[in-house]
Amino acid sequence: MFKKLIGAFLVLTLALGLSLAGCAPAAGEGQNGAPATGGEQAAAPDTLDEENDDAPPGAEAQDSGPQDVAPSRVLIAYFSWADNAVVDLPASDDSAAIDALASASLFPPGNTGLLAYWIQENIGGSVFSIQVTDPFPSDFGAGANRVNQELAANARPELAGFVDNIADYDVIFIGFPVWADAPPMAVFSFIEQHDLSGLSIAFFSSFGGGSIGNSVRMLTEALPDGSTIVESTFGASGATFGNAEENIAAWLATLVF
Repeated sequence: MFKKLIGAFLVLTLALGLSLAGCAPAAGEGQNGAPATGGEQAAAPDTLDEENDDAPPGAEAQDSGPQDVAPSRVLIAYFSWADNAVVDLPASDDSAAIDALASASLFPPGNTGLLAYWIQENIGGSVFSIQVTDPFPSDFGAGANRVNQELAANARPELAGFVDNIADYDVIFIGFPVWADAPPMAVFSFIEQHDLSGLSIAFFSSFGGGSIGNSVRMLTEALPDGSTIVESTFGASGATFGNAEENIAAWLATLVF
């Protein structure tokens, strides 16, 4: 079913990513001390970003050598605009309904959600959608304004739900779209309101342009002491999302826990 949605998802996802990428000045500057890196590109293959920057204090380096992790010990948490937006459609406007349903950003689970479920298909685990109590507007301009406001305020949006049994997991994948060269602030809320110490953390993302690098640096700095960062990250751009299902399987095969 997911494969049938991909073609419809690409156009609006790329439009949203590019509009949000340009809507905030030097996103990331002054937040957790992380510099903006807007022109950075992911390494080949296109959807894999294998930057191995030195981890900030508190994050441990990943040991070499594969280890088996039981699917029941894997959590895949993701944030997507699709799961956090209110869609207002005129009841009499059929064309509006069609346009909205064809949109990756408005049609759950969204591109980042698709990546999450593809991870689950490959390695098992539980999927958790990070959702806020105050939904985003479905309008691009209004959504971009809110992104700017939350980023500038270093906000921590209130979450609608939590993972009650976080201690039952050993590995957590955290997925998000890249907005204005930064992750949604709700992802910081998730990290700070769950005890992730002692867990292995892997990041994945979807974006219209740029890369996942600066977002990973920002989120890594927010992680608690004792968490282990999986150095290889996954990013799927609008231009490469058509191959994302295949590429994410290849990425998962390289991971070390």
